[in-house]
Amino acid sequence: MENEQQEVTIEQEIHQAKKKRKKGLFVLWLFLAVLLLAGGVLFFKTGRTFQAISLGANDWQKAQDILPEPSDTSSKDPNRLNILLLGLRGADDPSGGLLTDTMMIASIKRDTNQIALISVPRDLYIDMPNYPKKQKINFAYALGEERSRNGGGLVYSRQVISQVTGLYIDYVAAVNFTAFEEVVNELGGVDVYRDQPFSERTQWLYEGKEGKDYWRKSASSTWEFYVPAGSSHMNGEAALYYVRSRYSTSDFDRMRRQQQVIQALKAKAFSLGVLANPIKVYNLLGSVERNVRTNLTFEQIKGLLPLANDIDFNNIKSLVFDTAADGPLYSSTSDGGAYIILPKDENFDKVRQMCRNIFD
Repeated sequence: MENEQQEVTIEQEIHQAKKKRKKGLFVLWLFLAVLLLAGGVLFFKTGRTFQAISLGANDWQKAQDILPEPSDTSSKDPNRLNILLLGLRGADDPSGGLLTDTMMIASIKRDTNQIALISVPRDLYIDMPNYPKKQKINFAYALGEERSRNGGGLVYSRQVISQVTGLYIDYVAAVNFTAFEEVVNELGGVDVYRDQPFSERTQWLYEGKEGKDYWRKSASSTWEFYVPAGSSHMNGEAALYYVRSRYSTSDFDRMRRQQQVIQALKAKAFSLGVLANPIKVYNLLGSVERNVRTNLTFEQIKGLLPLANDIDFNNIKSLVFDTAADGPLYSSTSDGGAYIILPKDENFDKVRQMCRNIFD
């Protein structure tokens, strides 16, 4: 495929994706918590699940071989464990299904048992490995999969996120968004609290649901997704719309809502004792088996069990990179007129510093 043709294809995919109903967010953070803490509950099922979702050593090495030697390799901090979590609609979606809508790092500080969630904006404009032009960072997974179908997306995403954040990425995992509704519904829904009402009046003008919670008709007879102030209980479908919305707000606000729902799911899972319920754990692992790819092996998961048991899940730190005046990024447009995000001072030094010092 010629470079010009590929660029057009990607831009077309992004344009089409805006028009199409996305099935969108990932809850891999919750998946990993379930797997780490419930491994002893259903040992056989967990082992079988990881045989299905984990790349073997040979496939992982083969995928890594498609990359050039990185020019900016982040050194490993022995006191930090960083897991890159990717959310995408999936290869079956023809409208940009391999573009990662969500990129989040779950970072754990070993000596204090602290955990942080770091969200990277999808429109960040960067250099891609072995590619002649800059692209949005959410293109990395699609490019990697084109170069090496079995694991290339994980490898490419791992490298570019590491170079931007300055964090050594120990493990990476990608989840198909179709798992989201299954997980929320399996947990009996999720509770979200808002200080102010939330309204999406632009993104789904004709996709409203008659008789469904959180949908209402506007004066022009188009649909509005509306969440009132206070506490709201959402099923999987409603929660999916809540975390997908970005037209009436922004991608930055969407990243904050994604982190909010992930933490709410964690709270729900722990409060209900889900991890001690073999049937629910079995069903959750089934969703993982169908929708996740990772370089984590079952043996590595078992090795992380002691660390996971000590993590302070009640005090999760959060970092969302946006274009605030005092932040390290700003918005611009590409030569082709696309919305992009660039680093101030033409480098990512401030981003790396914020990631490195998040626990200070």
